[in-house]
Amino acid sequence: MFCWVITAYMLYTIMTGKTIGTKTSQRVQAFDRDHMGEKRWKRKTLTEALILSVLSIILTVCLFVLDFDFVQLDFPISVFPLIGPWIGFNIGEIVRMNNL
Repeated sequence: MFCWVITAYMLYTIMTGKTIGTKTSQRVQAFDRDHMGEKRWKRKTLTEALILSVLSIILTVCLFVLDFDFVQLDFPISVFPLIGPWIGFNIGEIVRMNNL
């Protein structure tokens, strides 16, 4: 679910050019756009959005196709869909900040 939210956020940013988030993230993205150039920034963001949307589709299909009843876990499974995209999103932001 979180993958779909991040994908929608990235597509919204690409389509409208507006960023949603804190002032710091808005300034980082504005600087990133100015530093890289609009065309290069848009191509890079579109590539990230496509990769994330493909990953979201694959994870959604796996969720409905695979049988998870045989797995016995002692902690709630509902945390796992949030951890992966959160880590990936943070790694992407760190890489973008280091490239500035």
